[in-house]
Amino acid sequence: MAPTLSQRKRAAIVQAAIEEFHISGYNCSNMDAIAARAKVSKRTVYNHFSSKEALFGEISMQLCESITNVVPEKFDAAVPLRDQLIIYAERKIALCTCPEFVVMAKVTLPERVRNPELAKDAFERIRSGDTGFDRWLESAMDEGMINRTCPLDLRRQFSALLLEFVFWPQFFGVDPMPTKKESKEIAATTVDIFLNGCAS
Repeated sequence: MAPTLSQRKRAAIVQAAIEEFHISGYNCSNMDAIAARAKVSKRTVYNHFSSKEALFGEISMQLCESITNVVPEKFDAAVPLRDQLIIYAERKIALCTCPEFVVMAKVTLPERVRNPELAKDAFERIRSGDTGFDRWLESAMDEGMINRTCPLDLRRQFSALLLEFVFWPQFFGVDPMPTKKESKEIAATTVDIFLNGCAS
């Protein structure tokens, strides 16, 4: 089903806010500039979002949902752990190297450092331990294929290994995006290091 006019306007406002926050910074942005960039009236912006903080919260929620929505296939004890994890790692790399994702991160993360209470609920979802990968890890533990430990800790360790190569260097602009070949090599190396530490 095609999005309604209201849905299209809401999406345009969110995209305009991302661009405005990215160019001008969150503190220096205002609803007038966002409305102009979205090509809608200021009243339309307020019909969808009560404040600049609410817009920031929506962007943060979209960022966090994009992270938690990257999940492995359902755990299959008949398929080697390495093969399953490499597929998941490649999906996560694809997200983290997506230019739109990097821009959303640049918009939200610095402001979160300055104001930890801003969009707090959205970011707490990532740390809640309720993601598809956490459940996948629990299934692998139940099958005795991964050492029993905290799934949240393992998920954070796995993510940290990947992000060191395919997100933070790009976030800070010190390295170019990895090529497809490099991404595959990073995925395989990350999985091998991870399994070396936790596989039964």
